[in-house]
Amino acid sequence: MKIDSLRFSYKRHSPPVLEDITTAFYQDKLNVIVGLNGAGKTTLLDVITGVHTVNGFTPPFEEGEIVYQLQGIFMPNVLKGRDVVRLILKSDSTSPFKVLKDHFVQDLADREKEMLDQLWDRKIGDMSVGERRWLLIRSISQLNRKLYIFDEPTAGIDPDARTYIMEALSKLVQKRNTLVIMSTHILHELEYINCHINFLHKGKMLYHGDYDRFLKINGTKNPDTAFRNFIETDGEKVSDIGS
Repeated sequence: MKIDSLRFSYKRHSPPVLEDITTAFYQDKLNVIVGLNGAGKTTLLDVITGVHTVNGFTPPFEEGEIVYQLQGIFMPNVLKGRDVVRLILKSDSTSPFKVLKDHFVQDLADREKEMLDQLWDRKIGDMSVGERRWLLIRSISQLNRKLYIFDEPTAGIDPDARTYIMEALSKLVQKRNTLVIMSTHILHELEYINCHINFLHKGKMLYHGDYDRFLKINGTKNPDTAFRNFIETDGEKVSDIGS
């Protein structure tokens, strides 16, 4: 999926939230959008999914082909873990829930099965932020869609659960005719992932390319240092080296 010279403003005469955005998203890579809060990441995701209409860009996916995981989980706190799993899995299939659950469990690592057992009868309101997010994302990853969007899926999650979530996203990337996009502030988790980085800053795309080049341009092995350098220079090093 390609985006060329995209511009978006919330109001007709207001300053653009996204300006001259040109990039591409790939089916064989985890597409990652990074940037400061307020950089335009969520707005770009909303444009891609068709929430916002932009002249010159037509989302290549129908509404039923998209699953969009937001940071919040808008469900009653009295629902239990099993209710969340049932709600998500049954939204995509008419098969008996036991069949869907068995298939879901087969896809989990042993440690994840323990986590699921612990959360199965626990109310959402009694779960930690990380527990809720892990349960939601692992359930969503079972759905059959063409576009998966995850908004900061590993925020507030311990390293144990984060590893399993990143592995689940990597598996989604391997599916045929599937596009996976995520936003994140945790850049170290991308080191061992086949990913394509899109760096947004003040509504502009400072960089799009692979992780290793992202570090090389800034002469560091620390992605947080590379991130800071991009912010401080407004991406000038990319222009110096060539994109």
